[in-house]
Amino acid sequence: MPIAELTSDLTVMEITVGLQVREAVKPLPQLSKTEEKQWVEQLGDASLYSPGLQLQVSFDKWAALLTDTRLRQQLCDRRMGKLETVTAKTMPVKLQQWLENMLELGKNALENGWQQFEALVSPPEPNAVREKSDVMGAIALVIRLLEPDQIEQTRRHAAGVLGELGVGNPEAINALTHLLHTARDEETRWQAALSLGKISPGHPQAGIRKARYLDFGMQLEGHSVALIVAIMPRSDDKLGVFLQVQPIEGRKLPPHLKLSLLSESGEIKREAETRSDEEGKGKDNLIQWRFSTPAGTRFQVRVSVNEVSVMEEFIA
Repeated sequence: MPIAELTSDLTVMEITVGLQVREAVKPLPQLSKTEEKQWVEQLGDASLYSPGLQLQVSFDKWAALLTDTRLRQQLCDRRMGKLETVTAKTMPVKLQQWLENMLELGKNALENGWQQFEALVSPPEPNAVREKSDVMGAIALVIRLLEPDQIEQTRRHAAGVLGELGVGNPEAINALTHLLHTARDEETRWQAALSLGKISPGHPQAGIRKARYLDFGMQLEGHSVALIVAIMPRSDDKLGVFLQVQPIEGRKLPPHLKLSLLSESGEIKREAETRSDEEGKGKDNLIQWRFSTPAGTRFQVRVSVNEVSVMEEFIA
């Protein structure tokens, strides 16, 4: 403002007390996800002095960024050099040992933060006491649903039921073993292997599934999520691996959560990211994929959100 337009008489301040003489402030703009990421990355460069001026950020977007608690914290973390908070094990998880130790590990046993899937993600409900003859009859009926003339979805569901009913039952064990060789899709084969691991731990073709709670502090705004890793032996001497991230309490996963598979050197091989709906809320129940790898292969799994990640290293 030119000096000529300034008022030098301080009595004007007395006259204007109580009057609404301030100009109305326009609402701050809503930054898109792309803009959020762009400005946090650029303004978070600690080498820049007064980044808002150097990058010529408009006042309304600068204010929109700084009035958002989440974005302000991300910007602060970057300026302080906290680009990522990574939690990693000092020793890689040896997946083959999971198969070798199936008999020793109890259902609720913890092993370096890992526990049986059912104990963390879906605790089993108490089963009503059944007569042995009733159980045997139910098993026989379910085994019939594994026949090749049944649709694959029925066979897959029946395999899951046998995993709950057929503990130690020779007919159920043989039926699941047969299904492993006759299944028409990979999903059915996985279900057969995991159910076999429940009713006959230590079986050479059994699979196992474990879960680990992921602690992201305040980043997930009340969401609790778990990393699930399932493995099963394959006929080609490789190890089948099934990775999954899902909520512990049945809610949707938060948006923009990433599940990344990395090589031993850190190269990203695969990556999946949760989506958001029109209101910006998460719309996915889980993210997952399956792959197979030769025995002894090292790889890393990273789950990340809002610049914070949890890393786990494995040996197949």
